[in-house]
Amino acid sequence: MTIHAKWCSSALAESENWTHIDLTWTEEHVSAITELLLAQGDTPVKSLRHSVRDATEDDAWASQILEFGPQATSLSLNLRSSQVEAALKLSESLSSLDTTRLSILDNSHAEGPLLPSILPRLPLFAGLTQLCLDDVAKSSLLLVPEILKKATQLTKLSARTAKLEYVEFATIVAIIEAGENLSSFECAFGPDPEGASAYSPWVSVDGRVIHRLKMKVLRLGFVWDDEIGDFLSSYKFGLRLQFEVIMKLRPLSAMRPRNRHPSFYLPRPLDRWSQKATSLKIYARPELWTAEFSRDPDFSFIIHCPNPLDDEDLASNSGFWPRTTTLNIDSLFAGKDLQTVHLEGILPDYDYWSSFFLPQWTVLSDLTVFGPGVHGLPRALRDRKPRSKPHLGESIQFLKVWDVDPQNPAAPPTQTTSSRSSKSSSQGKKPQARVDTMDSAFSYSDVREKRENPLSFFACRSQFENPRVRVKATDSESISAENPMSLVFPGRAMDWRQKRGIYKWLITSMPSALFPEWFSDGLKFEGCDFLAH
Repeated sequence: MTIHAKWCSSALAESENWTHIDLTWTEEHVSAITELLLAQGDTPVKSLRHSVRDATEDDAWASQILEFGPQATSLSLNLRSSQVEAALKLSESLSSLDTTRLSILDNSHAEGPLLPSILPRLPLFAGLTQLCLDDVAKSSLLLVPEILKKATQLTKLSARTAKLEYVEFATIVAIIEAGENLSSFECAFGPDPEGASAYSPWVSVDGRVIHRLKMKVLRLGFVWDDEIGDFLSSYKFGLRLQFEVIMKLRPLSAMRPRNRHPSFYLPRPLDRWSQKATSLKIYARPELWTAEFSRDPDFSFIIHCPNPLDDEDLASNSGFWPRTTTLNIDSLFAGKDLQTVHLEGILPDYDYWSSFFLPQWTVLSDLTVFGPGVHGLPRALRDRKPRSKPHLGESIQFLKVWDVDPQNPAAPPTQTTSSRSSKSSSQGKKPQARVDTMDSAFSYSDVREKRENPLSFFACRSQFENPRVRVKATDSESISAENPMSLVFPGRAMDWRQKRGIYKWLITSMPSALFPEWFSDGLKFEGCDFLAH
């Protein structure tokens, strides 16, 4: 409408463009739409959305909906549990209604046990396709499987428990097993208060695999790591899946012997997707690790893991990935499709770069590594003997390295290396990270140019000194447009709250008291209203 007057005129003249009204819009906005429809032959409103959680008189909002959309075929309501009965009567008055979306805030805590008696009646809404239960008691979730069996058109289900009360995984499994037609299921809940409890099976071990190929979006709150592995082994999902979970490592004392992972790892059944991933990002801090891998447009996985390092890892304070973590990531991402890797915080050390990751990531084109232990990467790239074929990192076109700790930007560069990498340093001395990172990185860049395969874009930075950048001459114009210097490295503050796209579900599901201090300032739950039209 803003591009050209002719297009604006055409858009205004097409009445079908204006048959949706959101009654939370301003009065002027709603009036303009209704007048436009009236001028075009009294075209009826086909879709209505309203948020009435704050309404005090049920009849008023119900009458308003009937006034604007007596012939509506689609109704989206954001309401309290005490208003559900009024909404049900309203839906019966809309004779053309065939699609209903509901977001229900459970206020029965203050007004009596309303929701348990109301939930079984939800399938009576015409064409219930989307349901969100906010601030709901976990006992009420036990009634959801029965709703799914009756409301066969329900495809999107979201829930958030009151005070993020923990939900046993058996309840989650029961919902997914009943939801044959679900394409999206999100359930936000906090950690198990019985943190040291031993593993107990949540499903009978009969060897059966349940297919849920319609499921495209699955987001869960705090789930034990062994439960995730068993779940993904027992349920068959399609390749196209968005999966996000907060994974809690079960204490070693409560683990099964075959599943002992003392530090961060990704459950083995994820390899069905990880081996086909084209992008891998790992943000690692002692208090919180987040791994994200994807293949657009097919799938994306985000696994958050609070406090994933055991006491031995924390005591060593080496600044590098534990060996078990490295071997796990190496085995899950052994596929030949990985093109983009972004690692921040705690990093792999020299030996793992040179012996595991770089040799098998043969099509890697975009590599970004930020952290106090970053010097292991450029050393691994530099130290490869020229006669060895293929050269490590030969496919890399975009390379960014920064020896800084994003959690504590004021800290000096690390002066330590692992015991393994120290053996490879000249005369047995530990190299200074700053000098080693800059010199090794530029040495690698020089070698690439000598082999007539220069990096398209190369940037190296030490702490908050100005970055040193090289751009291949033939690509300089396009690279400068796509990678302005302001985006090459994050700002001095390294504000992780800017990564809301990654952490939105974590913010929704994690109790505020569990957030690391560096992350939690200013965080606020953003709500559970999934009724955007």
